[in-house]
Amino acid sequence: MQIKNLLQAVPRVLFSNAPLDAQLIVTRRCNLSCGYCSEYDSFSQPVPLEDLKERIDALHRLGSVNITLLGGEPLIHPDVAEITRYAGRKANVSIVTNGFLLRNGVITALNDAGLNNLTVSIDTLHADPSRYIQKSFRSLKTRLERLARLAKFDVHVTAVLCDASKDDFRELVQEVQAFGFRMSLNLIHNDRGYVTIKGKPYIDLYEDFY
Repeated sequence: MQIKNLLQAVPRVLFSNAPLDAQLIVTRRCNLSCGYCSEYDSFSQPVPLEDLKERIDALHRLGSVNITLLGGEPLIHPDVAEITRYAGRKANVSIVTNGFLLRNGVITALNDAGLNNLTVSIDTLHADPSRYIQKSFRSLKTRLERLARLAKFDVHVTAVLCDASKDDFRELVQEVQAFGFRMSLNLIHNDRGYVTIKGKPYIDLYEDFY
């Protein structure tokens, strides 16, 4: 994560118990319907801008070092650039997105708003309609190309290691790293919090990555 004003942020965390990261949901709505997601919502309205500003003010009073904008899909919010600008007055600002709405104008608006970090979530190399997997590298490649060309903020890609991704996982890592983006790995967990994948193929992939 790219942290602006690091010299100011460190004392805030060490000596005042300020939150290192505060997550702010700006909308529950999402433009995708991933089969594994229990949060799918296609109808809720975005949280009103003035309500979000009040919440951001509260996070600023707490001294939050970073504010992460979440959804749903946060880029659906019509005021996402203004939310970013407002939050960025006194904090680092990050966004977690599925990436599908990353048009040139959106990237430019986030640049102008002073966004610090953008995380793009990718599940697999190829989409798999039979498993309702939509967030694939192939479907997002043009958006990643735009980010590499236009983004002034830090870009981070997260990928999921699971049965649907393991066969092409090494290729996925190579494709993402070719853009020069930082990348991290997520593991599938069950409803009790336990990792659901096991066996030597997964261990080998995990160890190769790290």
